[in-house]
Amino acid sequence: MQRNDIIVFNTPLGTEPLDLREYWIKRCIAIPGDVVRIDHKQLYVNDKLADTCDTIQYRYFMKTKRKLSSAFFEKNDIIVEKSAISHPDISIVSGHEGYIIYATPNKVKQLTTILPSYIQSVEPVEDEEIQPNNYPSSMLWDDTKGAMDPLTWHKGNFGLLVRTVLGWTKDNFGPLTVPKKGMSIHMDEKNILLYGHAIANFEGKKTIKFTQKECWIDGQQVKQYTFVKNYYFVMGDNRDQSKDSRFIGFIPEEHITGKAIMVLLSSRKKSLFSGIRWNRLFHMV
Repeated sequence: MQRNDIIVFNTPLGTEPLDLREYWIKRCIAIPGDVVRIDHKQLYVNDKLADTCDTIQYRYFMKTKRKLSSAFFEKNDIIVEKSAISHPDISIVSGHEGYIIYATPNKVKQLTTILPSYIQSVEPVEDEEIQPNNYPSSMLWDDTKGAMDPLTWHKGNFGLLVRTVLGWTKDNFGPLTVPKKGMSIHMDEKNILLYGHAIANFEGKKTIKFTQKECWIDGQQVKQYTFVKNYYFVMGDNRDQSKDSRFIGFIPEEHITGKAIMVLLSSRKKSLFSGIRWNRLFHMV
């Protein structure tokens, strides 16, 4: 598996047998041992800018000079939040009128160049608040997994640590090292928070327990832990509408089932044959 491969994997969420879980498809951003960091939406892997693919989309606020119809957005192949179409005068960005759209940087440049009579400005929208569904908070707040995740019993203290020490959002995240087989970490408060879920659920340990600053495996306190498996970090190309490793954490190697190589069907709408993107059919990925 290499960086930027489009991979298919069984979701690490849930308690069902692995082969009965949903198949997800995302871009492999980082391989075992890589360091991931997101700074104001810009992705870095091993301190190098990694968002080089021209299909990556972000969330923008598009301030317009007039009301726009749904036909305008379809004609220009712009993804817009549904609330903006239903209530075009109501913006998610307080104090302004316009539309929240999802587009590639190249599309934004195109819009501001060829449609100046419609568009006044297009600016990125960044998440500033820490959400409970951001990793690693997401591994602490899901009470449906309390029986399988030793971290959840102590979620109050860990949740405080997420907010006060890490302060990560989906747009400002990391740095985070992706676990690699043979990699050792000191089991302190921060590493228990970052890696405890993977150790508890995917490393094959029989009995494991965490306190806020300690790790116990088979009745013995472990101050240094060495990973026995490889993991990957994935993200969707529509960065602001993707549930990926920024929310669900690392993908264990054994969960990966293959690579995607071609788009067979692409549609703007949920209906199978409504709004088909003909230019994307049979497109190699």
